[in-house]
Amino acid sequence: MRSDSRSADKPPDLWLDHARYSWMNFLPRTAWGWELLRRDPRYRVAYRDALPRRPHSEQGRGPSDCDDCASWSLCVFENPDVDARSANVLWHPETRRDVLPLIAGTRHGKTVGERFSLKGLRCRVTVRREDTSNRCQILFAQDGRSLQLDIHGEVHFEDDVLVMQIVPAERLRGAQLLAKRRLADLMAHGYLRPSLYPAYKRRTRLIEVVRALDGDFAGVLQRDIALAQFGRDRVERDWHGSQNALRDHVRKTLEYGRSLMSGGYRRFLG
Repeated sequence: MRSDSRSADKPPDLWLDHARYSWMNFLPRTAWGWELLRRDPRYRVAYRDALPRRPHSEQGRGPSDCDDCASWSLCVFENPDVDARSANVLWHPETRRDVLPLIAGTRHGKTVGERFSLKGLRCRVTVRREDTSNRCQILFAQDGRSLQLDIHGEVHFEDDVLVMQIVPAERLRGAQLLAKRRLADLMAHGYLRPSLYPAYKRRTRLIEVVRALDGDFAGVLQRDIALAQFGRDRVERDWHGSQNALRDHVRKTLEYGRSLMSGGYRRFLG
């Protein structure tokens, strides 16, 4: 365990303040996938290594595309310094369970499908067209909530887009029906309403996990992590207890966090 080293990516004192993590109490399940992935030192290195080789997105956040993204279950790299409230994370459609697959309709002859427009929406909209196929990804994002569409066919955004849903596979039906409901609600209200994106039930445990990881990256002792998480009274009472329960708890929390960073984050996408 490191005692004096310090991460260049994170100021060492931020993890001490529990209030800095309070916004995470409102994150839906999918957003936790990003919060865990972005803490992985290997991902941060991969992102930085891709920067010199790739053009930058309009937002100036990083590479607009990359061949290595699929290994992280991403369509494009996103800046790991941007948290879930502001990140535009395009997950690979085969990885994120609630991506809504749609077919672009036709404007010739009889109208096909349902209409939706990108005009006047009060959320961030990211559009990514694939160069090698007639397909595009659209991401709507707002305060950790997101909705991702996978549209097949030629799409013109100057006017309303005509789309119809591809029949989902049985195992994806529930997630995609929820996504369809979210899309209809977005078109009706103009933003991603929190009522359709409930906070993840195990958020208290995950906040403890990411906070412990941040402390570990700051180079502090596990006992210091326990002090920040549980207070001095409990640490002085239990840290050297006969069962080593508190020390084991902190150690297992870090082990769990590392496993979530190293691929386990994908469970929050399914």
